[in-house]
Amino acid sequence: MMPQRIAAVIFAVLGLVTALFAHRITGNVVGISGANLLGILAGVFFLIAGALLGIRKKVSDKLVK
Repeated sequence: MMPQRIAAVIFAVLGLVTALFAHRITGNVVGISGANLLGILAGVFFLIAGALLGIRKKVSDKLVK
């Protein structure tokens, strides 16, 4: 595995775990607490970072071939 793909997997797993431990992944807009909001935002950030790294890796692999 390439270092970029490993980083993408780590970010994606970290984001998923962070969002799960915040006890809310979607919904519950009314009454959302600050701690859960921070956890969800951190989880979403890591998920997006992992996805972007994964997509970037796939695109760069196609361009090299």
